[in-house]
Amino acid sequence: MSYNQSYDTAKSHHFHFLLDSLIKLSNMIPQQQPGFGRPVEFPLSILFVLLGLKFDTGLSYREFVAFVTFNPTLLEKLNLTRAPSYSTLQQALKKLHTRLLHQMYRLLARRRPPPKTVAVDASGFSHSTGGEWSSVRFKTTRRRRFHGLHNAVDTDSLMITASRVRASPGGDVQHLVALVRRVDSTHLGVVYGDKGYISRKNVQFISDVGAYPAIEPKENAVPRSRGSPAYRQLVHEYQEGG
Repeated sequence: MSYNQSYDTAKSHHFHFLLDSLIKLSNMIPQQQPGFGRPVEFPLSILFVLLGLKFDTGLSYREFVAFVTFNPTLLEKLNLTRAPSYSTLQQALKKLHTRLLHQMYRLLARRRPPPKTVAVDASGFSHSTGGEWSSVRFKTTRRRRFHGLHNAVDTDSLMITASRVRASPGGDVQHLVALVRRVDSTHLGVVYGDKGYISRKNVQFISDVGAYPAIEPKENAVPRSRGSPAYRQLVHEYQEGG
């Protein structure tokens, strides 16, 4: 068997194993009760399976719909006569329970090779109970709560490899070690981060796991190790290169 044939066979086995695994997971979704009118053409359980395949391929919604349309074997396997629209898939994502999405994501993540490079960054989301913002129109003060979301992302697959949610205020710097510790560092070569993640502790931790800390030091940083030789080396590199 040639290399190309072996590669195609392995890809086919990967696809069918993932498909079967997603179908098993979809059995956890309660069946929709038939009502009046036309029967449901795309049950939520089937849309769940398609979403899992879509995320695994890395295709856009429109590209994935085209992929399904020209894959009669997949349509037959899922008892479909046609592919759903991309908007139907997007709407189905909002209806799935978070716990089920976590299980889907865990299944997809385990099938990926360990990351070679990760980027750490922060985002966030708000709730309507906590924090403050003013309404000019009604001259009242409403409260909103902001939650910080810190992620470590595989830069090749764009898959989130670790995540932390924090409601209490605080800088980004305190979350890097916990994030990187949860990443499989078997082949990890580089960890990227902005200046908000720079500290002697963080730089030394990344170096200790065998990766390069690609975090730009702050301006006028002093190259003193204070227990972190990796930090001193990093500051020297930026000063010499700048």
